[in-house]
Amino acid sequence: MMKSNSTYPTEPKQNYSLAELRDYFNSLSIAMDLQSDAAFVVDINGTVQIWNKSIESITLVNRVQLLGNNQSQIGMVLYGCEKPTLAELVLTNRVTTQTLYPITQTDTNTYTSSLTFKSGKQQEAAYIITASRLFFRNQLIGVIQVIKSLTSLFEEDLFFNGIKNERLRIAKDLHDELGVLVSTQKIFLNLLKEELKANPRCTEYLEYSLDISNQTISACNRLTSELKSDRYQNTIAQALHSLAKLINSTGLLALDVAVDKRVNGIDEQTQTTLYKILKELVNNTLKHSKARNAKITLNLEANTVSLLYADNGIGIDAAHYSHAPQTIGVKSITERLNGIGAKWQLHTEPQKGIQLNAQIDLRK
Repeated sequence: MMKSNSTYPTEPKQNYSLAELRDYFNSLSIAMDLQSDAAFVVDINGTVQIWNKSIESITLVNRVQLLGNNQSQIGMVLYGCEKPTLAELVLTNRVTTQTLYPITQTDTNTYTSSLTFKSGKQQEAAYIITASRLFFRNQLIGVIQVIKSLTSLFEEDLFFNGIKNERLRIAKDLHDELGVLVSTQKIFLNLLKEELKANPRCTEYLEYSLDISNQTISACNRLTSELKSDRYQNTIAQALHSLAKLINSTGLLALDVAVDKRVNGIDEQTQTTLYKILKELVNNTLKHSKARNAKITLNLEANTVSLLYADNGIGIDAAHYSHAPQTIGVKSITERLNGIGAKWQLHTEPQKGIQLNAQIDLRK
């Protein structure tokens, strides 16, 4: 167990009973078990009070093994070494004096960082970590730490293919199911009309029903056509600005996006590929570069798209540059660039970040 000289906050006079505090932690534990992000809570004495199901799944450590124990054991579970968690640093007011984490303060009581570590399944992954002071009846009772997979920020590619595929699925369902049912109903109504020609009143009602059926079929056809069209297609500008908003909200990276509106008019496949390239670059920056700022610029001139991506991170040592595709994920980026016939250059130096310039000729 890690020995620490850290001092925990002095507990003020409580305006709640221990029973009430237990009930609060129990209710909070139930709520945290319903969320997908891994999370735990330590009280003001550094005792583990909550260890939710999601963190059990990534660490393979059952809550029974940790609840009631000192939080120093969490470092061994998460990192395999005696390293304080962000929650402990926040609780013991060591955020500004430590050098273990690149920490950003997002508000008065919340701090954010990013780390790469192996889960219980021995799979190394990058995570965004947020630790917030926890209050009950206006008194500090502990810290809650949430561990969110960085990969999950990039897995849901809803801006292009995801949204389009969902629209096409709905259009197909409308055509195959609702369209067929209403068309069949219309056939039977016409047959019934022939049988009841002698009864004017029934014929009148059938005419109304047929008219409604015709209107339903027309509406179904119109909706199907609209869903299959590009009317609701999200542009690369919208996608990149949404990505920037998401990344900037973490406090770990300031991502600036500038897109020439003419780029929104290029073919959908190229937009999708460019978006995936830039998304992977941002992912690499968050995982490896220790950058605080990054910029994306897209321009269109004379049938050529110009792409610029730059960050102010640690860059890549030229001596190790030949291994970069395997070590920092450049391989998938260069393959996508080559796949759309781009001419590109990657400039990097230690402590000077990276800069990727690419030109895509749309006439090819």
